[in-house]
Amino acid sequence: MTSWLSRQKKQTLLDLSKEAGFPQHKDTLKDDVIERLDDHLQKNVTELSSKLAFEPYYGSSRRTPGRPSASRPDASDEEGGMSSPTQAIVKSVSAVTTQATTPAAVRTPAATHSSALPPSPAYIAQEVEQRTLDFYDRIAVRFADSSIPETIKTVRENCSSVMAIQTALTFFEATSLQIHILPWKIAFPLKYDISPYARADYIVKLPDLFILLEGYFWSTTLLWATTSLFLPGLLAYFFNLSVKHVKKHGLAYDVPLYRIDPMTFNIAKALITSLVYSRGVTFAVLDHATVARVDRSIWGGYQSILVGCYVGILTSLYEAAQRK
Repeated sequence: MTSWLSRQKKQTLLDLSKEAGFPQHKDTLKDDVIERLDDHLQKNVTELSSKLAFEPYYGSSRRTPGRPSASRPDASDEEGGMSSPTQAIVKSVSAVTTQATTPAAVRTPAATHSSALPPSPAYIAQEVEQRTLDFYDRIAVRFADSSIPETIKTVRENCSSVMAIQTALTFFEATSLQIHILPWKIAFPLKYDISPYARADYIVKLPDLFILLEGYFWSTTLLWATTSLFLPGLLAYFFNLSVKHVKKHGLAYDVPLYRIDPMTFNIAKALITSLVYSRGVTFAVLDHATVARVDRSIWGGYQSILVGCYVGILTSLYEAAQRK
């Protein structure tokens, strides 16, 4: 029966596997296809033997083992009987011996094929690949069904603007300043068990809000806010390069793209930062100690503020070029 499968082409074997309800991958080796299909056919003889496609396979096994095959009558019988009683006895013994040995001969292939063979390396690799693909498919479906893609899209749209970049740079400066001028003090220890025989303390720290009552905090914060927010914002409001002159119904309108022009804002901020923190210009109002404190508190000093201004100018130019 396996020899009949071996004579078939690989595509025919794949079609037969699909017909038998046991589809196999097209990249599987032909020998592995034959081995699995033969094992499947042996285990499902009752269901598959009635199908027309498998008649050549089950043809030899359909013969009834005990049924005597039709043969031509012996020449001596046609002539009128046995030549002698001895010949009749010999033929009877031969017939009984044939009937006794035939079922064992027919059952031998089934017993041989019913033994489970170990899977081949190609079959194991195919199973691992299929299970990996199924795992990735389940993850992709769950990711698509969740709200994560929409959230990522919204965050990306909000961050893809000049104002978002400017806000991130300002947040960086404000955070670094507050970390240095707002002290954190130990509030209380939190004890927890790390084992039945040992305990550990976790120190909880909170910001010292009493610093808000001192001039040290407000002088530093207001100086940074004036040089990095208030003065540049005031100049960018009046010197707004994003204003467009639009005529509608015979009337002229000034339509600003931004209320505070980001390019003017960063240029003014860079000039003020360079004058105050680098050149030491105090306008007879600022305290040198406060200026030095702000310079020390910002990560990277005033140079990092200038780098942020250059980034803001470049992004403003890029956005203006895209609008053109």
